[in-house]
Amino acid sequence: MSFYEDGSQYLRKGQYRKAIDYFTLSIKRQIEVANSYFGRGLSQYYMKQNTDAIKDFDKAIEVATTNVKALVKNAKNIELEGAILSDDNKLYEICLSYDMQGESPFLTNNDNLSQLARLMRYRREYKVFSRP
Repeated sequence: MSFYEDGSQYLRKGQYRKAIDYFTLSIKRQIEVANSYFGRGLSQYYMKQNTDAIKDFDKAIEVATTNVKALVKNAKNIELEGAILSDDNKLYEICLSYDMQGESPFLTNNDNLSQLARLMRYRREYKVFSRP
């Protein structure tokens, strides 16, 4: 198991202090960084450490945005659309949208997915799903 997975297990069990420790190790080792910041933020939130939780939520969004910039070279005007936690606290989603400039790197052939991408070429979404 990775430090991130261990942190996620402790978070699900309500052992927030241990979860924070493992998410911190994951961040230091550069493993699942955006997810680890979000998981650590959730743990801090449940421990009523709201100031630290907000810092980690902001950092998770910053890392996810950096990932979009690295993975999608033509992405411009990147915006946070939302961060959602499921009712059972088992899934969360960070959604960023962005405009595409130039030819999309995803348009490589004439399959249905590429045709749909051509129709929607100017606005895209990037989502991070995870299990805390």
